[in-house]
Amino acid sequence: MAWRIVQQPNGLLARFSDVVDNFTHSNMHEQEALNFCIEKLGVEEGTAKVQRALDAGLTRYQEEIDTIREVHGEAEAWKMAYILSQKTKLFLSFTGLLDDCAEKRVTTEELDDALFVFGTTRERIIEQVEEEVQLDRQRSKETCRIIWKEVLIPMLLRAEQEGRVLWRTIEQEITYTAYKAFLEQNNIIVPSEFIAQYPSYPGVKKVLRSANPHLEIFS
Repeated sequence: MAWRIVQQPNGLLARFSDVVDNFTHSNMHEQEALNFCIEKLGVEEGTAKVQRALDAGLTRYQEEIDTIREVHGEAEAWKMAYILSQKTKLFLSFTGLLDDCAEKRVTTEELDDALFVFGTTRERIIEQVEEEVQLDRQRSKETCRIIWKEVLIPMLLRAEQEGRVLWRTIEQEITYTAYKAFLEQNNIIVPSEFIAQYPSYPGVKKVLRSANPHLEIFS
């Protein structure tokens, strides 16, 4: 067997090649892996190949990591294990994001490829830092203001350039169509139940988590 499909710890699927003794494809949704296998092997064998991966759970993953360790060394095994374990973070509240950063529940490194959908405007977050920080809880407003200005604004401007932020506008809240397009553009599956739950935070979180095991949602 020259290659096989492997379930990753984050719930997505990867392709492991015996030719290079390493993963050649990673972070595929089930349908992506199915399309790939069917293209290579036909419907019957391609479907069976993906199903065998799902049935095996994480057993194959650990076997392949052990192979990488034996062939390429500990550093490569650690790197691939890290890549295949990462979850996509989706933040649905700016004040919640500020709070998570202040409480150190997330690190700045974890925000480097995160997604952001905010029910507030870009102008308020980017341009009105000095106006007032809403969170005061157990921290000083000055601490929150520094995180906001020196950490979150540069990070969000970079994320904006990379297409990882969706803002509401002054005139209009985020529409279902815009929300759906943003998620799909960032490799998030949007199930049919999504429209029935939109814009309810709990409902949206529930259906997105169900369809995307690699997705970690903060609000």
